[in-house]
Amino acid sequence: MIYRLYRAYDADGDLLYVGQSVNPEARMKHHEALSSWWPEAQRIVICKSGFTDERAARRAEALAIAWEAPRENVRGAIRWAPQLRRAGGFRRVMQEQGRQVAWLARQLGVSRATLYLWADGIHPAPSREAEQVGRLLGVPAADLFERIREGD
Repeated sequence: MIYRLYRAYDADGDLLYVGQSVNPEARMKHHEALSSWWPEAQRIVICKSGFTDERAARRAEALAIAWEAPRENVRGAIRWAPQLRRAGGFRRVMQEQGRQVAWLARQLGVSRATLYLWADGIHPAPSREAEQVGRLLGVPAADLFERIREGD
């Protein structure tokens, strides 16, 4: 099986949605039937290359969503935002432990840029990654991030 990323754009070329599927064409029919943004979609781009591993495809999708900030993506009910009001969140904890951003990025399998986006509050960390950051740093995720409802 090959998992492919796809993107939906509106008439102005603004990114509406990023997703991944082993059958993007069937997924488009699902969006057409159930997605409120579908009538706005004027162009769909399906990546020719793909992933044989679902986890890698989901990671690529999450990174694309984080970097490209599509207007309509809603993944799960809860995400985690940096807890910047709690004495600096995970940047402070990393400094106290003498940890480097590159080390944490390698452990999580994400780029340093993604960690900075999470740390600076530009994009929320997905729940699984927020929990993993907490485990790696030996502190509860709630001490590093605060839960937010998707779309807030």
